[in-house]
Amino acid sequence: MSTHETPPPTIGVGVVARNPDGRVLLGERINTGESRLWCLPGGRLEADESFEAAGLRELREETGVQVDTASAFCLCLRTGGTSPWLTAGVSVEVPAEAAPAVTEPENFASWSWFPLDRLPGPLFPPTADLLAVLGARGLPRPDIAYSLSPQTSTGGSRFPHPVPEHT
Repeated sequence: MSTHETPPPTIGVGVVARNPDGRVLLGERINTGESRLWCLPGGRLEADESFEAAGLRELREETGVQVDTASAFCLCLRTGGTSPWLTAGVSVEVPAEAAPAVTEPENFASWSWFPLDRLPGPLFPPTADLLAVLGARGLPRPDIAYSLSPQTSTGGSRFPHPVPEHT
């Protein structure tokens, strides 16, 4: 057993916001001391907040876009740093008239819509993880994605269920 204490994981969300054309919203991240990267809207969970509530809040805070419905579609774990990062993918549909704005100019230079098959680079690592889960049509890939619905096994504990393939 190790004698050092491992810091708790950082838990956050990445919002896959899609417009009616199926394009995803990415921001050009310009945080001081970091390389420029493209990333989904997102951030850390606040106390007593669901993944969906955090996704809706982060989308509104970072882009000014407000929608009412979100759906968590996956969890991605990134290890190897000072502490693990657990990021929930949250999907939202954004109306055509929504106009993302730079509301945090210290963090983002711009927001743009991209087709999934023509993403800019480099991508923020958790963004790359979440987008890799999506297939060409923007749906979770059944070969690597699992449902986050509250289904339970006979023992009463939660376990992942394969997402059925979408046609």
